[in-house]
Amino acid sequence: MQKQKQQDLQARAQSKEEFEREQQARMQKMEIARGNALTLNAFREGRKLDLDMDPQRQAGLAVANAAKDANIPGAEVIPFSEWQARLAKDSALTTEYVHMPAGFSAPTIDKDGNPVEGEGQIFIMPATKGGEIALPQSYVEQAAKYGPYSGRFSSEEIKKLQAGNSIPVEQFASLNHAVAEGRLAWVEGEHNPKLGWTGDDKNPVPVLYNSVDGKPVQHMPAGVTPDQAVEASDKRKATEAETKLKGAQTQEAIGKTRQALAEAELAARTLAGGNIPTDKDTLDNLMKAYNNLPPLAQGFLKNIQNPSDQATLLSTWAGRTDPKSLPTSVRKGSGQMTRQQYESMITRFDPTWTESKYEEVKKLDEEYQDPKRAGGSISSFGQFLRHAAKAKELSDNYNRMNSRFLDTPLNELRTKFKDDSSVVDLAVAVTGGRDEWQTIINNGHEGGKEEKSAIAVLANENSTPRQIAGAFKIMGEQGVSRLDELDQRYKTLTGTGYPNILSPKARAAAEALGLKDEIADFNTGGSVFTGASVHTPSQQSGQNPPANQGGIQVTDPKGGTHTFPDQASADKFKAQFGIK
Repeated sequence: MQKQKQQDLQARAQSKEEFEREQQARMQKMEIARGNALTLNAFREGRKLDLDMDPQRQAGLAVANAAKDANIPGAEVIPFSEWQARLAKDSALTTEYVHMPAGFSAPTIDKDGNPVEGEGQIFIMPATKGGEIALPQSYVEQAAKYGPYSGRFSSEEIKKLQAGNSIPVEQFASLNHAVAEGRLAWVEGEHNPKLGWTGDDKNPVPVLYNSVDGKPVQHMPAGVTPDQAVEASDKRKATEAETKLKGAQTQEAIGKTRQALAEAELAARTLAGGNIPTDKDTLDNLMKAYNNLPPLAQGFLKNIQNPSDQATLLSTWAGRTDPKSLPTSVRKGSGQMTRQQYESMITRFDPTWTESKYEEVKKLDEEYQDPKRAGGSISSFGQFLRHAAKAKELSDNYNRMNSRFLDTPLNELRTKFKDDSSVVDLAVAVTGGRDEWQTIINNGHEGGKEEKSAIAVLANENSTPRQIAGAFKIMGEQGVSRLDELDQRYKTLTGTGYPNILSPKARAAAEALGLKDEIADFNTGGSVFTGASVHTPSQQSGQNPPANQGGIQVTDPKGGTHTFPDQASADKFKAQFGIK
């Protein structure tokens, strides 16, 4: 009997120990999974801000090398695509392995001689099967920078970590969880910076500080990449291809930055004079435009309390507000901004901006509205496309009906079938298209050999409807190409294409000519800027519009009251403008 009791007690003790081991293993797997999720989120958020991710990748490669030196089974560096495929097949990879970004494979050259960027790589290491790993210096630096912000380790505890010291793999997984959690908190501080000013009143310098560590933010300007873009231990090959790729990416990034700023300026026109959009669609459009801005511009706008001042900052960048109209001095404590502050902010997020942009944009707008210059070409192109589409329609009709008109000279059609409505319409299309093209030529356009041959077809009374339709097709393609030159010229300065460069009817005509893809990027609709500032700085207006009745009311930092149709819209507004 006594022996049986002892066996029962022993069995219960073993069962308890086994249960505790199972619980510990389960908790360990949960911590590994959460650490991996934090690593991925911090990396993604950092990429959104164009932060320098190389130190994190370098640390991952260094840990991979340390794992190799320690002969830890299952530790390896794999391509990102393979990593994704393995995750989909094996859930244990998420809960039993540490994952870290580990650089890129070397760039390659495709069959056409174009550079192809190397694929991202991920380091994975089993974290539940024992073993020890020596801490690399680059990883210790990452731990020292981010670990304390996790709240899991103090700064003093982190300082005890020494490069070269070996720790159990399980302990490394716990440490990596803290580093990832702290890194994500730090990145959040980059996302939500605080604005400070250095310098003096004549030369103010805006500085955005990370709201977590209090240091200047590390956002990288558009198109700028770290000097060491890849951290592989062996130097990359195909350096020339990599340089070409970086140059193309830089120009593309600058173009996207200007487009994002231009779109935000258009959306922010609803804020002029302190007017706040109260309908959901307009507010959502504003928030979307702001969220697409480069990080520095976002940070400045988040710290400008008055919505009208936000609009003025963007419109001054866009060349829609004359910098000379902004005040050079304001009453201290008023919260108002000076011209110097506006310009200093702008040159931080767009170093190419100068105060002359206002005059340059004004002159460009005048040219694009002048019927004797680019404005005349734009209008004539639209009319020409409509004439060309009509000629194609008539030609297609003749073809479908197997009509002898298709290959009969136009002068003969006019003589023998002058009362036929289709002949009259074709004659009008030819005459109108010819006249519009002459206007385009008079405005400075010089056509090539093929284009001149097509014009000769329209001028020849012996041309048939089939020949006329072919000539119109060629000239339509040339016209769209010329229109693209005008649009790109406007976009280079303003960041966005010219408003309504193609009217709805001209777009339909171009599509009928088979040019849908060629005109896809052209604007249809939108208002043309008239030259007067669409924004009024808060210090010049001094008043807020009356509040709407009903809905959710929010008081801005200047004391103005704004009404929203629902709580979600009000919360978005408060978050954007820092209202508690």
